Amino acid sequence: MWLSNTWRALIPLQGNGRTPQMSRREYLWNAKPDEVFQEIAKLLGCAEANTYTPGWFEKRGTAIANIYSRMNEVEKRNLEIEMDGARQKGYSQEVQRRCVQL
Repeated sequence: MWLSNTWRALIPLQGNGRTPQMSRREYLWNAKPDEVFQEIAKLLGCAEANTYTPGWFEKRGTAIANIYSRMNEVEKRNLEIEMDGARQKGYSQEVQRRCVQL
C-alpha cells in the first residue's frame, strides 16, 4: 500500500491574508536580542552572554520578563504599537533570514 502526504501543499499558499501570531515574549526576543542577552548576563553573573553561554536558555524567559517589567507605560504602549505593526507587515527581513529553514 502506498501512502502519500496529501494534507499539505509542497509550496506554501501565497496571499492567504493571515497575519503572524506573536507573543510579547517572542517579539522582544526577535526585536531586541542584544537587550535580552545583556539581561541574561546579569542574571548569570557574567560579563556577557550569547548562545554558547551555559544556562542561557533557562534564563531567557526571566530576562524578557525583567525587561518588560522595567518598562514604563509609554514604553509598553510603544511596544504594543510595534507589535501591531509587525503583525501587519510580518517579521523583518533580518528575522526572516535568521529563522529560515534550510
